Amino acid sequence: MIKEINGRWTCTKCGYEWSACISDDKVPNICGCEEATKLTKAMKKEYIASDQSICPYCKSDDIEGGFVEIDTSGAWQPVSCNECMREWNDIYKLVDMEVKS
Repeated sequence: MIKEINGRWTCTKCGYEWSACISDDKVPNICGCEEATKLTKAMKKEYIASDQSICPYCKSDDIEGGFVEIDTSGAWQPVSCNECMREWNDIYKLVDMEVKS
């Protein structure tokens, strides 16, 4: 979302600022960061194939995960990249079970 903050047009998501001289009709509806945060199918496939060891955006291995959260609908883990500062959730799915002996 683009808002005027301190006299400058600013993306409230990424902080990018446009010139104070830009006219109201030239301010974009969304910032390029909206597009940059999308995960394509190819990016997801590569991330999963890497055993979730690299950032799907910048390919850095400097990522860290939070606590795995579980509820009745499934399990997920918040993950963030310390290089590009992007965040996402790893989503887990039950694929099998076994008898405890």
